[in-house]
Amino acid sequence: MAIVSDIYARNFLIRYDFDIAIPYFDVKDFKGLRSTESTFNNGNGVEIHYFTYSYQPVRFSKTILFLPGIGPGHKAYLREINELALKGYKVITLDYEGCGYSKGERLPSINQPTLDVLDLLSYLKLKEEIVLVGHSLGAYTALNVVNRVNKISKAIIISGFLTPKLGMLKFTKSHILARDIERYEAQIHPEFVNNNLEYLKMSHDKILFIHSKDDPKVSYRHNINKVKKLRNNFLSFLVVNNKRHNPTYTLESVKYKDKIMDEYWKRLNKHKFSSDQERLDYFKDVSIKGMTNIDQIVFAKIINFIG
Repeated sequence: MAIVSDIYARNFLIRYDFDIAIPYFDVKDFKGLRSTESTFNNGNGVEIHYFTYSYQPVRFSKTILFLPGIGPGHKAYLREINELALKGYKVITLDYEGCGYSKGERLPSINQPTLDVLDLLSYLKLKEEIVLVGHSLGAYTALNVVNRVNKISKAIIISGFLTPKLGMLKFTKSHILARDIERYEAQIHPEFVNNNLEYLKMSHDKILFIHSKDDPKVSYRHNINKVKKLRNNFLSFLVVNNKRHNPTYTLESVKYKDKIMDEYWKRLNKHKFSSDQERLDYFKDVSIKGMTNIDQIVFAKIINFIG
């Protein structure tokens, strides 16, 4: 188990900061989008930064709590956050411990984002209806939260996994290693040992699952396909193909983004860049908008589900 925990920690439970070369949207890129940044201390005593986005006037009383996937934080999702705000919702999001603008030496656990979100909800004490929207690790986090917070009964799970083992399966390429990572996580946070599949079998919460069959990071077959077999009428599904890990983007954007990013990581891992400037130059002519164009048909279904 010590070897497993060491491999897991070195490759996954790390500090997630912004890559200086990769372009991200900023709030100023969206005319009229308002943003406020605030902080609170989580249960570990670590300063967590959370953000509120909206256009004025806010048209709906529901608040969207957007939960980002693994990486530097919510800025990687500003295109999606802006799209939700454009529809008239107030959107609250955060950077987890060890990620982005938040403090912390590293991401302590795959379940730390769940704890951070629960702490945020306790801190904010929101009275309005809350709808969770999460992607990847954020989708797993959303499942954990909707499972535990009675006030929240609606969530959108985008490219999400059900358990730490199933989340690690593509990463480890080994059922045994993924299982051992889940056991390691269970030692850290035994409160998350329960299987979300059992919760989903009987749940009356309304949950929309969005997934691409060819997702290379989170297995469709081992996750969402299992949920579909439960035949729970409170659960709904939007299954697409050829969208890989970004089913809310257009096909053209997914292809463009994967081409750009796959080549970048390939060169970076092979030490092909001799300086930070070379990495910056790589993205000089890259269109961040082109990599993140929203599939309006998919998003219309998201908005209709939120209500």
